[in-house]
Amino acid sequence: MAFVCRKWKSVLERTGSLWRVVHVNPKRLSYWHFSLLCSIFRLYGHHIQKLIWREQSPVYESVFSLISRLRNLRYLRLPILWTLSVVESLAPLSDLERIQINGGFSLTDKDFQRIARNFPRLKEISLNACWQLTTHGVLQLLEKLPYLQSVKFKINSGLLLNDIRSEYAMSEGLNIIQAVAESRFAELVTVLCIHYVPIEMDELWDLVKKFSRLKKLCISNCENLHGIRLVSCSLQKLYLYNLWNVVFISVESSTLRLVEVDHGLESIEHIEFFTPKLKRVAINGSDAVRTLNIRNLSYWKIAKRHLKLFFPSKELY
Repeated sequence: MAFVCRKWKSVLERTGSLWRVVHVNPKRLSYWHFSLLCSIFRLYGHHIQKLIWREQSPVYESVFSLISRLRNLRYLRLPILWTLSVVESLAPLSDLERIQINGGFSLTDKDFQRIARNFPRLKEISLNACWQLTTHGVLQLLEKLPYLQSVKFKINSGLLLNDIRSEYAMSEGLNIIQAVAESRFAELVTVLCIHYVPIEMDELWDLVKKFSRLKKLCISNCENLHGIRLVSCSLQKLYLYNLWNVVFISVESSTLRLVEVDHGLESIEHIEFFTPKLKRVAINGSDAVRTLNIRNLSYWKIAKRHLKLFFPSKELY
């Protein structure tokens, strides 16, 4: 449109709302689209405030090199592995308010101190698969972000058990979330995903109570869990996977809307949810299940449309 006439060129340059939010979905783009994206970054990048890339999609170096020019960028989500080089490349974006750090496998405590210095205005940060981060490093990071309103922990996501860092990551993961729960930053935690963490039922109960603003909880591959009993006034989404030793699940929440209990719950016998706002339940269990109790004012409507139960020998709706 910029090549049509001067008027359209002026409209594109002056209308910031056209470029404020940019969603990139490479699965639908051809090579020339990325060339166009580079042009957008060069000509209208000063208008862009939110840049979101589709998960598990490539970010070409020619495009990534221009992101640091988006000086008014506030929200950044890129499906890339965060390294020290990435942190340094994005340093000019000092006004960033929300970032998602995916796969920070190699980042150390010192690197996260650099992140705090580069992006001092952060209001929300997501830490995903930062295997080398220590308890001390996390508390230091949170301490140096005075504007922080929300932190999302995804402990040991994608952890490979044959990786030499796996043993340390599993033990330190529990220490990190327990230390945050005991600190003044507990109220900042809104998302908690724990994988391969040696947590027990009482410890999980205590964490959920202390994370008073927790909205999403995901648990998988935690072998020490033999049961799950939770009470929360903020939890909205609950995902449970590959919990081989869990015998029962009991959750009470006035805000819970979505539950998925799926894959690898071979020992589960009793399931109960006490929540008035539940909208969707998906349970994939085993023949060991004996009781299912969902107390909800609109349960019978939910049961017909949004409740699906699957067991090896039968399928019920």
